[in-house]
Formats: sequence, structure tokens, C-alpha cells
Amino acid sequence: MSLLPPYTSDGSTSYNVPVKTPTQSDVVELLRYLPIILETQQKIIESLQTVREELSEIKASQGTHAKSTESTTQLVSELLATTATITAKVETLTTSNSNLKEDDALLDQCQSAKSEMALQWSSRLNSRKKHFWNFLKNKQKAELYSNWQTNSPYFIPLKYRPKMIPGEIAPCTTRRLEEAKLRYHHDTELMQIYAANHLTKAQDVDEAVQKLIHETSSNPKVRDKLLTDWRHDTLHEEKVSQQTWVRHEQFLHRKKRDDELKNCTLLTSLTWEEQLKNRRPKTLASPILVNV
Repeated sequence: MSLLPPYTSDGSTSYNVPVKTPTQSDVVELLRYLPIILETQQKIIESLQTVREELSEIKASQGTHAKSTESTTQLVSELLATTATITAKVETLTTSNSNLKEDDALLDQCQSAKSEMALQWSSRLNSRKKHFWNFLKNKQKAELYSNWQTNSPYFIPLKYRPKMIPGEIAPCTTRRLEEAKLRYHHDTELMQIYAANHLTKAQDVDEAVQKLIHETSSNPKVRDKLLTDWRHDTLHEEKVSQQTWVRHEQFLHRKKRDDELKNCTLLTSLTWEEQLKNRRPKTLASPILVNV
């Protein structure tokens, strides 16, 4: 059955068919399959030429009629097979075009749903980014401090280290050192608690976004696509936080080396007079002179 409309003697169709203007996507799809169509068309033309030559030989020589008929039958079979191949490729093209249309429709639905919850998406993503960074920072810092407390038991970070007081008796100095070590140890435990707390809050944000996605769209494919986009965005922020922590960890190790070089004892090496000299004097306001 021919898929083309009947033509008149002047080359026009016998009935008017509304012509649809091809879109850019239709042109792109046609260009993708154009080499295959041209190759198939060339095969058909060659087969028809062979058939014409065989028919000419039939007319010229009646004695070889049986042989020509057999050859013609074979060529017709090949032509039918070629036609079936063309039909299969056309069906494949139609199916592919239908799938592309479904993908485009799905993408439009996803973008529509995402734009509907754009503000909440951005707000929750920023909230999760902060919670994950606080989780990572406190967790890694607590592990670093625990490692220092195990491998360098006599080291106390400078911010915990008590200041030297001239004339202070030894029991008081020992007591202040014990308090500094205890505060150092307690801060490490607090960091572990903060890390667990922020991890829970980050997981709560993920659950809230999943609930928001289910409320926004009822299409399972749209939900899966939006969840995939959310995981992609959160993984990107987690990578940024991990890169930031690498730089922060290098700073902490460098600061530890500086503290060990500047202060070889548990107390700071600055005397009370040196601390007074290092203090910046407060600037006094100049008196206002009033002419009487």
C-alpha cells in the first residue's frame, strides 16, 4: 500500500493535504537517518535497473525465458526484502521520535515542578550545605585533636594554654594546667556531639526535600528525576566542603608546628612585663579646645 498521495498528470496531488511546517527537531531527526534512507534508495534503484535489463533480455531471447524468469523472481524477492527493511527502519524512526517526544515532555514537567519549588529548593540546599560543613569540620577536627592527645600528650593548643603568672606558686600552676587539659579534652567531645547533631539536621533536610518532591508531582518519573537532581546538587556541595576542609586541616597542622616552636613549655614563654609591652595602648581622644 502506497503511503504517498495520488498525483495528477501535472504533478500535483488529487486532494489537498495540510502541510505541517517541520520543526528544528524534526529536521535533526531526518538528518540522522538520511544516510540510511539514501543507501536503501540506491539499492532499490539498482534492483529496478537490473530487473529492467533482465526484462530486455527476455524480449531479445525467448530461449532463455525460464532462466530470466527465475532471475527476475530472485530480484523481486530481494526487492521485497529491501522494502521490508525500509519499513522496519521507518518504524524504528517513528518509535525513536516518539521516545524523544516523551523525554521532552518529561523534561518540561521536571523543569516546571522545579521552578515551582525553586525558592524552597535553594533555601534547603543552602541549609544542608551549612549543616554538612559543620558536621565535617567538627568530626574531622575532633579526630585530629584526639590523635594529638594520643600521640602528643604534652601538647596543648595555644588557645587552651594558661598564661604565665609571675610569682605564682607551683600547686596553682599545676591546677591551671589540669584545667586547660580538661577543657581541651571536653571540647573534643563536644565537637563529636556537634558533628552528630549537624549530620542529623542534614538528613532531616533530605527527608523534607523528598516529601516536597512527592507533594509537588505525582508522576513517578518526574519524582525520580528531581531526586536525582537533588543528589547531584548535594554531592557537589559535599565535594566543595571536603576541599575546604583539606585547606583548613593544613592550617591546623601549620599552627600546631608554630605553637610548638614558639612555646616549648606548657606555659607561655612571655613574662608579665613582656605581655604588657605587647599590649596596644588605648588611644585617648584629643581634648577639644574652646575659645573663650
